[in-house]
This record gives sequence, C-alpha cells and structure tokens, in this order.
Amino acid sequence: MTFFTLSKRASLLDTRIWLSITGLLLLVLAVVAGFGVAAGLGVGFSYNNIMIAFLIACLGVNDMYILTGAFDAQDPATPVEDRMARTMRQCGKSLLYTALTTSAAFFLGAYSEYFGIQTFCYYAGTTVFTLYLLQVNVFAPAIVLDARR
Repeated sequence: MTFFTLSKRASLLDTRIWLSITGLLLLVLAVVAGFGVAAGLGVGFSYNNIMIAFLIACLGVNDMYILTGAFDAQDPATPVEDRMARTMRQCGKSLLYTALTTSAAFFLGAYSEYFGIQTFCYYAGTTVFTLYLLQVNVFAPAIVLDARR
C-alpha cells in the first residue's frame, strides 16, 4: 500500500516502489538494531517486546509520509538538494522532538517494578530512537535519489 500512497500520482509508472521498499526495510532494520542495542546493554528480554514491531511500523510509516509529503510540497523547479534541505528545515525538528519525547517516555516507563514493562520500555525507547536515526540518515537521502531518477 505504501507503494501508491508515497507516489505523486495514481499511475503505475510514477510509483515510488524502491523508495517504499527502502522505507519498509528500514523499519525492519530499526527493530533489529534497537533490539541489538538494548540486548548489548544487558537488558533482559520478554516476549512482550515483539509488539514493538507494530509500534515501529506505525511510527515509521508516519515519518515516511511526513518526509515525502513535505518534499513533494516543495517547488519542483528548485534543485533536489535544496528541496531536501527545506524539507528537513520544515519537518526535521518535529521528527526529532517526537523521537526524543517518545523515547524519553519509554525510558521513564522502564522505572516500573515489573520485569515485562521494564524490558518493553527499554527496548521500545532504543528502537524508537534508532528508527529516527535511520529515517534521517537513510530514508531522506533515498528520497533525494528517487527524485533524481
């Protein structure tokens, strides 16, 4: 579904299929990397942590829509790099603040006395911030590469 919703027009020729695949693979990578960071820090694992994948899917697809929508709203006559710079100036802070506040909320939830909630919050906090880093450092340049094609 993201193949068509990220596209500018409802045409099979204008779909952003590779951009959508890149974004969806970044969601998987964010979960794997976030879980790896939390496990590397010695945080125990609970089977409730599997639900974090659904949380990351929602947050990640939302970020993809925000970035592509803001990029498409720019004047197409300007160079692609300038359009992305304006896009990041326009919505980069909101993506950062959302990632920081969500991660902070999860890390504060890790002070719970219940093991399942503690591990869920540690894993979710690291995964949310990892997703932000991947969106800014990989997905945004992927939008630029897609615009150049």
